[in-house]
Amino acid sequence: MKPVLAVAIILGLGMSAFAQRLPQPRGLEVQILSDTRDVEFTGYIAKFLETLQRNWDSALPESKRENDKGAVSILVQINSDGSVPDADLVFERTSGKKAFDDAAMAAVRMSIPLKPLPPQFRGSYLKMRIGFRYGQKHLLPILGSDG
Repeated sequence: MKPVLAVAIILGLGMSAFAQRLPQPRGLEVQILSDTRDVEFTGYIAKFLETLQRNWDSALPESKRENDKGAVSILVQINSDGSVPDADLVFERTSGKKAFDDAAMAAVRMSIPLKPLPPQFRGSYLKMRIGFRYGQKHLLPILGSDG
């Protein structure tokens, strides 16, 4: 695979040490927290990130355009059928700025339901962390890098 800017999809504990790479959307990072059971999620997450990026771009507050800085992370649990109950959307870290936090959560909500998880994945859900940032280089460590 040729080198590209990438978001690392970090695999859950108990997995072989490899990462699934995706094109990096502006200001978004994703980390899979569940054991993927060796199932490839790159295409699935890439489609989700494409929709999420579009929704986030439309939901960003004016302060983003004024060179403000912020970062927020949201924990998301995707059920095998692609549904994401509101109870499974949890702020892990807030920016301290209501407009930015609201925009990040709105972008996630507008991006669901998702397609069902890949049929070869036998888990009942996939848990992941989604990081949103503006005016900052990285929110989440990617493969041990601090960005």
